[in-house]
Amino acid sequence: MKIVILSLALALLVLVPVTGQAATVDVGFDPTMTMVNGLNQTFTVDIVGNYNADAAESLVGGALSLSFDQSIVNVNSVTLGVPTDIGSSTGTIDNGAGTVDTMGFGTFAGVPSGPFTFATIEFESVGFGTSPLGLTDPFDLIFAWANENFEAVPVNATAGSITVKDTAPVPLPAAGWLFLSGLGGLAALRRREVN
Repeated sequence: MKIVILSLALALLVLVPVTGQAATVDVGFDPTMTMVNGLNQTFTVDIVGNYNADAAESLVGGALSLSFDQSIVNVNSVTLGVPTDIGSSTGTIDNGAGTVDTMGFGTFAGVPSGPFTFATIEFESVGFGTSPLGLTDPFDLIFAWANENFEAVPVNATAGSITVKDTAPVPLPAAGWLFLSGLGGLAALRRREVN
């Protein structure tokens, strides 16, 4: 009887598919918070991701839209950092609306599980203050990202921000007066020594 139960248990382990945790993609910004001094400064922020899946599984496509405060920063360019052998889009930059719509990729090569850089965004500071950065699904669909089995992969987005500070000139202490008073003091000491 023990052999029958043991055989049945072993058969169930082999025949019943093992279900694991569903794959997800976490996306955000690197750095999460960016500080810029002054206007007309260009700088880059990466959109980074982490594909949380089995080691053998890979992503074959995905898309995101970016939102920002157009009174603080503008986008100059977008460069994708993922394979794009099927197709790609660096998105439609609309600095008037504060969006980059539908940045995406498709690839047979696949993006393996683990960290990856989705895109590098070049910004320019145009105003003072803090601009929130947001990432959304451009299609309002559940399957904006897909794995090699063409299954939908949910995306978890983390917001970021860019702060542009005013760089008012730092007033120097009266450097000329300080220098002249020091010279005058040295001259007075020299006269005393001579007398």
